[in-house]
Amino acid sequence: MVKKVNIVIPMAGHGQRFVDAGYTTPKPLLKVGDKEIIGHIIENMRVPNAQFIFIVREDHCNEYELDKKLLEFEPNAIIVKINEVTQGSVCTVLTAKEHFDNDEPVIIKDCDEVTNWNPVHFFEYVNRHRADGAIVTIHSDKPSFSFSRVNSKGHIYETAEKTVISNHGSVGIYYFARGSDLIKYAQKMIDKNIRVNNEFYTAPVYNQFIQDLKIILNYPVVEMFGLGTPEEFLDNRNKFLEFLESKNIS
Repeated sequence: MVKKVNIVIPMAGHGQRFVDAGYTTPKPLLKVGDKEIIGHIIENMRVPNAQFIFIVREDHCNEYELDKKLLEFEPNAIIVKINEVTQGSVCTVLTAKEHFDNDEPVIIKDCDEVTNWNPVHFFEYVNRHRADGAIVTIHSDKPSFSFSRVNSKGHIYETAEKTVISNHGSVGIYYFARGSDLIKYAQKMIDKNIRVNNEFYTAPVYNQFIQDLKIILNYPVVEMFGLGTPEEFLDNRNKFLEFLESKNIS
């Protein structure tokens, strides 16, 4: 792998479920073991030539020094600060588009899930198959996920957000071979006003790729640890720590 890989991690939402549950610390800064969630996610996404791009709320930087914490984990990171909640995850990603409007690959990574995967093998796989995009998935039927329909070649031919159209549920890792294509097709989806629950999500962007006969691959894994809701955080943090211990990387 030679090209730089832009890893975009948006973390600019309200985190309302945690607020309602009484948490005062922003979700990315909640600790699992001796490290914040976002620190675990950065380690989970390390690949050669990675350029991390974090999209954060300015008030979280002012009140909790989130930007400084991110730079402790990743000194060369690009940090994009925004002042308002956008119309959806893909809109948040596009606030940083000046940093990936090129032919370099992009991964959009959710900020509250950690996956048991081999990212180096993943890149070997997508490069070998000359994929235009790929989604990392796990066997699931949870309606809070996004889902993909997959053919016998492992190609995705339809995606849906929060509608169970298959048992291939996204783990929150979305790959695009070229950042400029991500911008092009995301804007096309926005122009068509294709929303779910009145928001523009990332997974449905792939349907615009598919309409132009682009190759989108399914990359299945067997284990992920969701930390995105208070219930998941309490249920999965110890399981995740046990996983780290088994890998001798805690």
